[in-house]
Amino acid sequence: MQLPRIGILVLALAVLAVGMGGAETYPPGLDSHPDNYQDLIGEITNTTANPMRLSTRDVPYSGSGAADIPFTTNQRATIWVAIYEIGSNDTGPTGINDAVIRYKPQDKHIATIGGTGGISVEQGNNTLKWDGNDWEGNAAGPGNYEFDVIALNNLDPAAFVGLSTMAMGDPIWDMRNGDQWTHIEGPADAGQYWGTLALGKMGTNYLDNPTGYETWNFVEELNTIDNGGTVGGIRPDVDDPNAYFVSFIGGNWSTWGGAGVYRLLRNDAAKTLDRDPNWADNGYSKQPMPDTESCLAVAIWKDKMYTTNWSGADPPNPGIGVWDKTTGEFLMYNSDHVEFYRRYRIDDNGVEAFGNGGTTAITVDETGMWPMGWRGTQFLKIDHDFNLIWSNGPGDHYGDQISAERAAALGIQGPARNGELALILDSVTDARSRIAITTPRHNTLGNYNSIYGRDGTGIGQIFLDYSVGPFTQHTTTNVAMITNDCAKHDGDLYCSPNSGSPGPYDGLIVNTKYSVVHHEVHTYEATEPRDPFMGMHLPFAVETGKIGAGVTAVEEVASAALPESHSLGAAYPNPFNPETAIDFMLANEDQVKIEVFNTTGQLVDTLIDNYKPAGAYKATWNAHNSKGEPVSSGVYFYRMQAGQFSATQAVTLLK
Repeated sequence: MQLPRIGILVLALAVLAVGMGGAETYPPGLDSHPDNYQDLIGEITNTTANPMRLSTRDVPYSGSGAADIPFTTNQRATIWVAIYEIGSNDTGPTGINDAVIRYKPQDKHIATIGGTGGISVEQGNNTLKWDGNDWEGNAAGPGNYEFDVIALNNLDPAAFVGLSTMAMGDPIWDMRNGDQWTHIEGPADAGQYWGTLALGKMGTNYLDNPTGYETWNFVEELNTIDNGGTVGGIRPDVDDPNAYFVSFIGGNWSTWGGAGVYRLLRNDAAKTLDRDPNWADNGYSKQPMPDTESCLAVAIWKDKMYTTNWSGADPPNPGIGVWDKTTGEFLMYNSDHVEFYRRYRIDDNGVEAFGNGGTTAITVDETGMWPMGWRGTQFLKIDHDFNLIWSNGPGDHYGDQISAERAAALGIQGPARNGELALILDSVTDARSRIAITTPRHNTLGNYNSIYGRDGTGIGQIFLDYSVGPFTQHTTTNVAMITNDCAKHDGDLYCSPNSGSPGPYDGLIVNTKYSVVHHEVHTYEATEPRDPFMGMHLPFAVETGKIGAGVTAVEEVASAALPESHSLGAAYPNPFNPETAIDFMLANEDQVKIEVFNTTGQLVDTLIDNYKPAGAYKATWNAHNSKGEPVSSGVYFYRMQAGQFSATQAVTLLK
């Protein structure tokens, strides 16, 4: 197995290929954190989210020359387009300075249009040109390609729509019932332990009503400062709207003891979260590990819980704990990849050092897990058997650490802590695992996040300056992603009854350090009541298209009036050879998916999986599968899903 490249590259980077994004392009306006930064933040007046509506379509491509990638947005946006070879068998190092290692066959990053900071476009119909080359400048040639269009409005002021704090794992948006949960920072000597919670409701105007939230408390153990506490956010139980899970670190940063997970029940009368007496040991499950091991964060995925361990052992033994969600039983501990999680430092003489540390956050879905370490330089994806899928290490300036000397050479000023530039702290993935967004900690570049692609390649970096909102330096500890009215919080999706269709808060919810009550980075007196911080909405969306020979054509059809309801028409001709047309209608804007299956229920091809405005459309299937291969004669079924609508029809191919 290839070991990760832990050491940091301090050499002068070569000129980087357009599209991969390099450290030399950081905008100078974000290099430092001026003393008067609060004066640079404009008046916050917007409290209404403006979700990004993004659409694209498949692109025919012969494999030679350039291709135009079309897309439409409902507002100004910064755009990146990442292009992939589907199902590539290539493995091994790739990307700038071989920073990415692919351990398994998977979709392979070919190129990115937009560079580090993306390309700004106005609302409406747009195109970006792919020159047909890979990131090294070589012709990509014929192949089976897909592209992801990533759109973010970091050009206009963000909307103040909720509550947040600096605690890991916050804020929580429970789309099932409109709850917003976040911790409230404790007294100055509380460090990073959080004992109380703020419960708000989506739709509350906190400008007009800055105290329009309730203060809730944890069980007594989680209010303790010296002997334990939680640094992770609560995680609602997707199977029980009145139950929550929370990690308990069990001590201080050198000796933990008692680390584990609580299951808590909602007590509306007392405004507390109380132990569930019927779960584990009176609502608490202690991990069976030495007192040197902790339990920093918990992610819930289906019937399992996954916890992260900042290790105080010598040498450190960081890893991931797996638990049974239903019973609280500790199932296993995995530390196969300890070399990826260690806390890493480098001084100006190039001396490397490793300290206690380890995994601090984890995101989970059906495709695998994305664990990361506090102030580590490695970001990786592993499967559910803990086998490596990919890793992104030093060299491409995504989650890297550079020395203060190197920072000075790049013209970066400011209070570089231990020479750190941008170390990964937390991440969130979209519902279809196309991208991951990580949040940095202790960087010197203002407020920004990194976008990673399907195979771990750095796609772009999201810069948030003072004109967009109260995004002060290195304060983005957490980002929540909402897509089609479903919120992604490390694991399970929390979906509204209208999920599947575009929702009013679709986008990113980004934390700040700006007081909801005081509208500043407030210095609290010892006896002064604390309040949560502002949570800001950034319009954001990702849509996918195919590029290559024989792609499915989806076109809008002229209609005298808007349809009254969603519908799926009969294919024509039927039987057919070599292609057939399928009409469908949308009564309102929606995310629409049309898939083709064979008689055994196997997925043959996806004709469309994209956001579309209301209207009439026609999709053409050319009797090929998703790999571009012709299919055999027979009966096939095509299914349309859009919001709550679902319909299936049959079509016969005769050759």
